[in-house]
Amino acid sequence: MEDWIRMQEDVVGEMVISIDDIIDQYGEDVWKLVFSYVQQEAVADDLTQDIFIKVYKKMHTYQGSSTIRT
Repeated sequence: MEDWIRMQEDVVGEMVISIDDIIDQYGEDVWKLVFSYVQQEAVADDLTQDIFIKVYKKMHTYQGSSTIRT
Protein backbone atom coordinates (compact mmCIF):
# COMPACT_ATOMS: atom_id res chain seq x y z
CA MET A 1 0.00 0.00 0.00
CA GLU A 2 1.19 3.55 0.55
CA ASP A 3 4.43 4.53 2.27
CA TRP A 4 2.50 6.31 5.03
CA ILE A 5 1.32 2.91 6.26
CA ARG A 6 4.12 1.41 8.24
CA MET A 7 3.90 -2.14 9.38
CA GLN A 8 2.34 -2.06 12.80
CA GLU A 9 1.89 -5.19 14.75
CA ASP A 10 -0.59 -5.28 17.56
CA VAL A 11 -0.73 -8.29 19.83
CA VAL A 12 -4.32 -9.21 20.56
CA GLY A 13 -4.46 -12.23 22.78
CA GLU A 14 -2.18 -14.65 20.99
CA MET A 15 -2.85 -13.28 17.52
CA VAL A 16 -0.58 -10.82 15.76
CA ILE A 17 -2.35 -8.47 13.36
CA SER A 18 -0.67 -6.14 10.89
CA ILE A 19 -2.33 -3.38 8.90
CA ASP A 20 -0.74 -4.82 5.77
CA ASP A 21 -2.46 -8.15 6.38
CA ILE A 22 -5.80 -6.43 6.94
CA ILE A 23 -5.45 -4.40 3.74
CA ASP A 24 -4.37 -7.47 1.76
CA GLN A 25 -7.30 -9.50 3.02
CA TYR A 26 -10.09 -6.89 2.99
CA GLY A 27 -8.93 -4.05 0.75
CA GLU A 28 -10.57 -5.24 -2.45
CA ASP A 29 -13.88 -6.02 -0.72
CA VAL A 30 -13.93 -2.63 0.98
CA TRP A 31 -13.13 -0.86 -2.28
CA LYS A 32 -15.91 -2.73 -4.12
CA LEU A 33 -18.44 -1.84 -1.44
CA VAL A 34 -17.42 1.82 -1.48
CA PHE A 35 -17.48 1.89 -5.27
CA SER A 36 -20.99 0.41 -5.30
CA TYR A 37 -22.12 3.54 -3.43
CA VAL A 38 -20.11 6.27 -5.15
CA GLN A 39 -19.68 4.85 -8.69
CA GLN A 40 -16.42 6.79 -9.22
CA GLU A 41 -13.06 5.02 -9.05
CA ALA A 42 -11.03 7.98 -7.78
CA VAL A 43 -13.55 8.72 -5.04
CA ALA A 44 -13.65 5.03 -4.08
CA ASP A 45 -9.83 5.02 -3.89
CA ASP A 46 -9.80 8.05 -1.59
CA LEU A 47 -12.56 6.78 0.66
CA THR A 48 -11.00 3.33 0.92
CA GLN A 49 -7.71 4.93 1.92
CA ASP A 50 -9.53 7.01 4.54
CA ILE A 51 -11.17 3.87 5.92
CA PHE A 52 -7.86 2.06 6.32
CA ILE A 53 -6.24 5.10 7.93
CA LYS A 54 -9.04 5.00 10.49
CA VAL A 55 -8.54 1.25 10.96
CA TYR A 56 -4.81 1.81 11.48
CA LYS A 57 -5.41 4.51 14.08
CA LYS A 58 -7.92 2.33 15.98
CA MET A 59 -6.06 -1.00 15.82
CA HIS A 60 -5.00 -0.70 19.43
CA THR A 61 -8.66 -0.80 20.55
CA TYR A 62 -9.41 -4.16 18.89
CA GLN A 63 -10.22 -6.66 21.64
CA GLY A 64 -10.53 -9.81 19.57
CA SER A 65 -14.11 -10.54 20.67
CA SER A 66 -15.36 -10.31 17.09
CA THR A 67 -13.87 -10.92 13.67
CA ILE A 68 -11.78 -8.20 12.08
CA ARG A 69 -14.21 -8.16 9.16
CA THR A 70 -16.96 -6.79 11.39
